[in-house]
Amino acid sequence: VPPPNLELALKRFFDGVQSTGTFEAFVNEHLQKLLRPFISERLEASFKEALAIYDRLLKQFDVPGKLLPLSVAALLRRCMIARPNYLDPPPGFPYVKPTADASEENLSDEEEKMRRLDGGMLARAEHFLQVSDRIYEGTAEKAGINRRDIILDCTAEDDSPVPRHAVFVDHLTASICVAVRGTASLGDTIMDLIAAQVPTSDGRGSCHKGIHDATVEMLPGVVEAVAEAAKLFPNYTIVITGHSLGGGAALLLSLMMRHQREDVGKKLPKGAVDALQCFAFAPPPVWSPLEALSRNDTRNMFSFVHNTDMIPRSTLRALQMMGSAIFHVDHAGISEADCLHAILAPPDDAYARETIARADQAVTESVRSSQNGVIDLLDGKSVKLYDRLYIPGQIFHLYPQDAQRKSAISQPPDDEAGEDDGGETAGDGASAERRPDDRSDPPRARGTYSIRGFGDEAQQEREMDSTYRIHQISAQLLADAPILESDFFALDHQTTAYIRAFRRLKLPEASSEEKRESEEIWSV
Repeated sequence: VPPPNLELALKRFFDGVQSTGTFEAFVNEHLQKLLRPFISERLEASFKEALAIYDRLLKQFDVPGKLLPLSVAALLRRCMIARPNYLDPPPGFPYVKPTADASEENLSDEEEKMRRLDGGMLARAEHFLQVSDRIYEGTAEKAGINRRDIILDCTAEDDSPVPRHAVFVDHLTASICVAVRGTASLGDTIMDLIAAQVPTSDGRGSCHKGIHDATVEMLPGVVEAVAEAAKLFPNYTIVITGHSLGGGAALLLSLMMRHQREDVGKKLPKGAVDALQCFAFAPPPVWSPLEALSRNDTRNMFSFVHNTDMIPRSTLRALQMMGSAIFHVDHAGISEADCLHAILAPPDDAYARETIARADQAVTESVRSSQNGVIDLLDGKSVKLYDRLYIPGQIFHLYPQDAQRKSAISQPPDDEAGEDDGGETAGDGASAERRPDDRSDPPRARGTYSIRGFGDEAQQEREMDSTYRIHQISAQLLADAPILESDFFALDHQTTAYIRAFRRLKLPEASSEEKRESEEIWSV
């Protein structure tokens, strides 16, 4: 139960929103008084644009609630933690077969190696992950890049409407590297929040507006810098990389260069645009529809998602789905007393598990009710879902094999962990084919849910010692994944978490029979 001062603060906040009429008006009246001395007029205009987007989103779910908002959120958390990880691979799936990103007859030997998920490809990906991490240091030189290799350094903070980035020559990998920094300032955050879709200038599709507009501003300078480096090193490969916001910008930069290959190609060595590689880590979804992209557009574009990282799942549509889940749980006929009991009771409490199962059923119903692209609310009110945004190219999911990171809470010893009829422990992985709209058995709690659990360092150390696995997932699967699936949704997003996952990654040897079975699964 929240302390009285928190309840009072929340009451004052919601009363303030009601008195000013809208969330947008409330923020304009109060919060901007604090921000205005520290932000420019351009940032203030972008901030208002972002507020307008989320004000419209909140208005869509402006319906009377039956339970306290914090109670619903806590119950939904218990429900989501009890579910299997949405992106988990099928059990016993040891072999990863990346799908082709180019026609077989057009693949060079180097591209054939890049298609295979082997140690060499992963070592290259980890190298550029380290680059994406170091670019946060402030300047290219502080990131450890030799001054003689820097072609363009736009890493210093200023009022320009683009992410911080640098272009330099990486002799270790024989590449001309474009590194884009992730979110590290107020301007970057506002850029992330302007998540509405905007049509591309060539009409091929639509993009994340904030990142698209910034990438359009970046493109001319980046192309000029890359062209300058290519004159000195014509045989080097162009690599664009970034983490978080930088990953989304890297994906769009790659697509823009390929969509404008005739103009861009005139400034670069022959075939340089087609041979371009992109390594994006934790990128937000930035493109729609996938059908508008050819194999040549997405060739050698690799994105990596760590466990339950929320950013690669974050779109306005996903927020609508989360609002729908909250609405359905709120109207599932669960009393406030039952809700609080389910939140605070131990996992072996039968009545609490029954309440969580009812909430789980409500979440499943929220998914089913939105299959036609519309969320039905009270009194005939409905919400039309936004179009999906996707991550283009090949997507790989990194996940801990030994202990699924679902919650920042203590796990019971092995002899205390409950077993189901099949003999699997409650902490075992589950099939990716078990979706929220196709569940045959009740949710299983993973560990002991305790108030002190959020400070359990021993549990986090056990998680960090896990061996990591990797498998390829589809952009469609990721686009439908829930945003908040664990307590580690923010920690899983950090570059340190990605680096740890790569270092603990193990590629199992697969027999010819396992490879054949895996290929059959992927074909399905």
